[in-house]
Amino acid sequence: MHVKMTTLMGISSSQAYKFLHRSKQLFSYKCFSSSLESPSIVFSNHHLLAVNKPAGWHSVPNTPKTKGKSLPSISTSSKKCLLSYLKSQNLGGGSDNQFLLPLHRLDQPCTGLLLFAKNSKAASRITKEWKLKRVQKTYLCAIEKRHLEALQQNSSKS
Repeated sequence: MHVKMTTLMGISSSQAYKFLHRSKQLFSYKCFSSSLESPSIVFSNHHLLAVNKPAGWHSVPNTPKTKGKSLPSISTSSKKCLLSYLKSQNLGGGSDNQFLLPLHRLDQPCTGLLLFAKNSKAASRITKEWKLKRVQKTYLCAIEKRHLEALQQNSSKS
């Protein structure tokens, strides 16, 4: 998989990503609000579903792990799970419209296009293309100027 790293004012997107994950308390993420923006369907056919994931949604169910074992999902995380939401809307494939396999993930605070397979054949074909590095992903980090200044100060210290 080819990942194109975008540089913004001398800071690579990997530095921005690390900083954002270490410094969530500095930012007012939309995802921490009580209401979530609805996802929108960008493309759908019998094989694939492409969804514009708004900030705040988990790509897949958020199940805590301890010592390598998954625990049952707790709290209201399923209410913020995009996969669960799409299945509840019968947007999947198969005879009961419930087959949906996420082909990648986006972090909860991130927005972007998420691709789901609606059948196992589509999932295996797309996974094969990614393993053969025929897919290019581009990430862009956009932040407010005041947060950029904090990022620049933090990165100069490390």
